[in-house]
Amino acid sequence: MFSLILSFLLFMLPSRTKDSEDLKNKISAEFAKNKGTFAMVYKDLTSGEEILINEKINFHAASTMKTPVLIEAYKQAAAGKFSINDSLIIKNEFKSIVDESLYSLNL
Repeated sequence: MFSLILSFLLFMLPSRTKDSEDLKNKISAEFAKNKGTFAMVYKDLTSGEEILINEKINFHAASTMKTPVLIEAYKQAAAGKFSINDSLIIKNEFKSIVDESLYSLNL
């Protein structure tokens, strides 16, 4: 529900600075209702106007990798490499990029 509300707020993004500040305050209020630390960056490519929330907070790289991975997954699905509705087996096993040894993450 939280992401749906945030998506709706971004869709309704106004083009004027005062309205953008109001929207930033609304998004910050939604963040405050949820447990966790959140950040958001929005830039209107037409006007150059930006909304930045917690833009100077450091996040673990895993949090920042989700968006490009999802973008690539949608690109490959659109190219017919698989269906977005396909099942996928996920294993807690990874090869090291250093020596290709196997490791896993503890829950």
